[in-house]
Amino acid sequence: MELKRYDVAVVGSFYNVGWVASELSRQGWSVLYIDLHAGLGRWPMEDIEGPFGFFSSETMNPFFVEKLNNEEAMVSQDSGFTVCLGSGPLEFKSSFIQYQLKELGVSAEFISRLEASTENFYQAGQKSLGLDTDFRKSWLEFLSRSLSSQKDVAFGDVIASEFPLPLMNPFFTRFLSRRSLERNHQWLQRQNIDAFEQTQILDFALNSSKEITGFEAKGELNGITHFKTLVWGLSSEETYYYKPQLAKIMYPKGVSEPVWTWARYSVEVTVDRETQQLPLHSVWIDDVFGPWTHENLLIWQRTTFENRFDVWILIPNNQRFNKDYIKYYGEKITQKWVSRFETSSAKIQNYPQEYVYTYQDLGPSRWVRYTSQHKRPIESKEFGNVFFNGYEVWDQLNRETQFQSQKNLISKVTDKLKKETTKELR
Repeated sequence: MELKRYDVAVVGSFYNVGWVASELSRQGWSVLYIDLHAGLGRWPMEDIEGPFGFFSSETMNPFFVEKLNNEEAMVSQDSGFTVCLGSGPLEFKSSFIQYQLKELGVSAEFISRLEASTENFYQAGQKSLGLDTDFRKSWLEFLSRSLSSQKDVAFGDVIASEFPLPLMNPFFTRFLSRRSLERNHQWLQRQNIDAFEQTQILDFALNSSKEITGFEAKGELNGITHFKTLVWGLSSEETYYYKPQLAKIMYPKGVSEPVWTWARYSVEVTVDRETQQLPLHSVWIDDVFGPWTHENLLIWQRTTFENRFDVWILIPNNQRFNKDYIKYYGEKITQKWVSRFETSSAKIQNYPQEYVYTYQDLGPSRWVRYTSQHKRPIESKEFGNVFFNGYEVWDQLNRETQFQSQKNLISKVTDKLKKETTKELR
């Protein structure tokens, strides 16, 4: 059955490109949105939200922030972004932070940039890609560029990050639930977008001009729908996991394999006066001069239970489903807790999903790092009307990069649609 024709079809995973659909609709284009999360593995919402929190910024579109708040309310961390070193915590909203950073030998120039407006911080950072060779001075700037990077980076690499973490900005976390997906769906429908999440895409329709002009759908949307432009929000690995026959068309060169993965442990601790002082979110670095992987760098996030934390650790992607490996680093995590809080104990409540399920159950992780040479452009090289967006495209896995990448994408899609409209009017 032939269905309605749209200006744009937007296909996402866990509503990662929902704002793109919203913004294109605001501009007057007819938009179809399909989210394929039902076919992308058994993931708890904590694994969808990820480990990096949210820095507020005057550079962000208010409708993008509205989408995030619509999913779940932001919870402010009064102490700001927090890094726990062996020597103690650095709370970036503390009145002592400038003094602490100077005592640690952090570059005065970088401290000055952090205190500037977010826009100026980004602009100055783009002009200053090289880091001071004295790591004592530049480790914090390296952290701002590398913590949420989607590439495997080492100190000394030029990290061309347009949007490093603005560490002194207000910092927030969220506690997502399954209702967050429902809210996303309803938010799009309120904007007169045809939005579906119980629909499968079976096959693509191609024309002789190397364009994908439609797809066959089954479910809530049933039949063949056509469009002028397609925004594809699934990575190459997600697409191959979802339906290999679609992936061979969309990503003919195959899967981009990650080298690192962020894995999430659930840790139960005994609560005392000292542990109650920990913020909602903190980055623990044992040895600043050591590799920032495995137990040397951990991200601790509070949950809705007072005595439980989600702990994120960066491990090799090829060890994701190695149960002995996962268990070994669970022991390392609890040891780190006890070494910092001698009066408190810790035990693993739940290992990462990969400990319980297989790849067939879960599919790819979304919080990964690729090789330093990895690059996935926004515009498809195979099809003139296809655009990509998602963690495989962004150079950072933080919200600012997501917003800026999608803002750039919207501009390219709009230009394409305007050209098509002009042709039709001739």
